[in-house]
Amino acid sequence: MSKQDSNKSLMPWITTVLMVTGIAVLAALYWNKNVTVQDVQVNDLYFTEYEQVKLAADIPLGVKPDSLDLNAVVDRVVKLDYVRSVKPYIEPSGDLRLTVAERQPIALLVNGANRIYVDAEGVRLPILEGKTQDVPLLYGYSAVSDDTIKTEEFTQVRDFLMRA
Repeated sequence: MSKQDSNKSLMPWITTVLMVTGIAVLAALYWNKNVTVQDVQVNDLYFTEYEQVKLAADIPLGVKPDSLDLNAVVDRVVKLDYVRSVKPYIEPSGDLRLTVAERQPIALLVNGANRIYVDAEGVRLPILEGKTQDVPLLYGYSAVSDDTIKTEEFTQVRDFLMRA
């Protein structure tokens, strides 16, 4: 087989690859120009309501996906009490999907009449009406929602509760 014959056999493949690449680039440009955010979707949550997440995200419908500051959206949603993390994803249809991971209480801090949940990271979480958890009672810590518990004693109690 001569060099000229091998070049002729490669030509259809090269043409096909270039055409597919060109079509993909044109489709991406078209999508980027015409797609707008029409809906915000959130995974199923127990403690945090869909409307709370949607309000915190504060995304105007009809905005182009490349105009969204997704880091700012994540920062706003993470400020909600029970939200641990948020992963945004823009669907090809333009829908914005927020995958939210919630904090899970591991104990109920009790200090006199004050009560508040705490998660494994020591973050104090408010008790929400109708959303109670069956967790152990933990005495000896402040039950005021002011700061995260980061003491060595809490770490030991947390490790014990997580293994139990």
